[in-house]
Amino acid sequence: MTRPDDIDRLREALATPRPGARPAGPCPGDDVIRAAARGELAAARREAVVDHALGCPDCTIAWRLALEMAREERGHGSDATAVAFRPADRAAAQRRARRWTPARVAVLAAAASLALVAVGLGVLWPERPAPSSGLRLAGGVAIRSLVDASRPLPRDNAVLRWEGPEVESWDVFVTTSDLTPIASAHGLTEPRYRVPPEALAGLPPGARIVWQVTGVSVADRRTISRTFVSTLD
Repeated sequence: MTRPDDIDRLREALATPRPGARPAGPCPGDDVIRAAARGELAAARREAVVDHALGCPDCTIAWRLALEMAREERGHGSDATAVAFRPADRAAAQRRARRWTPARVAVLAAAASLALVAVGLGVLWPERPAPSSGLRLAGGVAIRSLVDASRPLPRDNAVLRWEGPEVESWDVFVTTSDLTPIASAHGLTEPRYRVPPEALAGLPPGARIVWQVTGVSVADRRTISRTFVSTLD
């Protein structure tokens, strides 16, 4: 049963950057992260994954997106949180990508406590209306997708567009629907990104891509959007 102090721990983990944190031990496998997101691990194992993920940018991101996808599978809306943290750089993501099978969870997100999923994801994020296309920051501005969800993206010109607060630059990470990373960009000065056609070449018609944007402001504060899903032609 999820305890009140577990929920407090989640909130603290989401709100507090961990500069200089280092992972404990080797990265857990894709099956472990996916099981954690579904609430299938024993408490002791979840705690071990928590300790690792809070110090590992790759696994922090992997957990968050696995959680988003697990929520989607259960029919819940996606909800996200603004966090100040430094995501894994491109080289780190590519190193982990080389170890991923098509089922491996990956990329995009914010620090969270894996121990809090014991009784299901809905307990941690009670059902409430989610923003239709973006994230409303506390006292801030929403990061919103400007991609028309009713129209598939042309794979030879799949341009992702969004709007949000004024920032110094934007980072984008894109995965397939099974969370395999396919493209990323860092330091964009405009709120748009064209996914390389070669990154989409192997995906079937109607395939979905999952993408997330990070706005980088002064003092390296990073504001993370919710995850967005777009369909290819």
